[in-house]
Amino acid sequence: MKRFIYKVVAFPIALIVFFYLYAFLGDGYSDEYYLRFTSPKQSAMILGISRAAQGIQPAIIDSVLSTVYPGIDMYNFAFSLGLSAYGPVYYRAIQQKLKEDAGKGVFILEVTPWSICAAPANPNDSSAFEEEGRVLDQLHFFNMNPNIDYLFNCYSSPYINLVINKLDEHPFSLLHNDGWFEIKAPMDSLAIANRTEGMIYLYQNDFYPRFEFSSKRLEYLEATIALLQQHGDVYLVRLPAIAKILQMEKQKMPQFDIIINTVAKKYNVPYYSFIDSCNSFSYVDGAHLEKKSGCRVSTDIANLIKGSLSN
Repeated sequence: MKRFIYKVVAFPIALIVFFYLYAFLGDGYSDEYYLRFTSPKQSAMILGISRAAQGIQPAIIDSVLSTVYPGIDMYNFAFSLGLSAYGPVYYRAIQQKLKEDAGKGVFILEVTPWSICAAPANPNDSSAFEEEGRVLDQLHFFNMNPNIDYLFNCYSSPYINLVINKLDEHPFSLLHNDGWFEIKAPMDSLAIANRTEGMIYLYQNDFYPRFEFSSKRLEYLEATIALLQQHGDVYLVRLPAIAKILQMEKQKMPQFDIIINTVAKKYNVPYYSFIDSCNSFSYVDGAHLEKKSGCRVSTDIANLIKGSLSN
């Protein structure tokens, strides 16, 4: 009888231990989010949606700004339109990731019309925002390694993929330890053209018809700026995209730059827009910068920040 009880108790314990050890296999190939929830709290962050996640490279920012922000260690905590548009869910996630005693931190906030728009019938009803009930809303622990909470409650793939993805000789993407999401997709002209066509279709038939300006999201953008200014310097950035996508954004929100410049003036923060030089960059799919262009724009952002400090 004692032996039977021992086996009954030992099996679930062994299973828990196995799962815990297995979780250490999680890495930048597991999915596009996991590593961001295994790193410690941060004092310098890049925030925004997928354009920032893919386009702004923390290592480049660090290399340029190290002389004006000694010890800077930027972390990319940007996700996607469906997860990290400005709102209560993303605001709480930023609070969880922010190092409480961060002193002279640096915070780069990417802004687009979509990050202050919402899809519900009432775009100011935050309870109906797309990110509600999804990863950032579900998660309880944002700085745990391994993050059992994420793997158990939010990881959408079969657990065997933690092993299989490591063995893929041609991975589509890699999430770096600093949070930068690198796309490794084929970059021949035909592949780019096909992805760009698909992205334009998505914008025309999904984003453009559904999303409208949300004063509630704008309110949370301002709240995020106010929060981060308690811990360092804040910079607003608008990343480029191809002209056809930018034209849709202009039609959707013609007053966007006026709105953001008003916010920048209100909080006395710089605002850098790269849309006028959109044709000088290359894109994975028309909306997201490819690796070399991301390096260039990251260098440009850092040099603008450095220049603003010297002035």
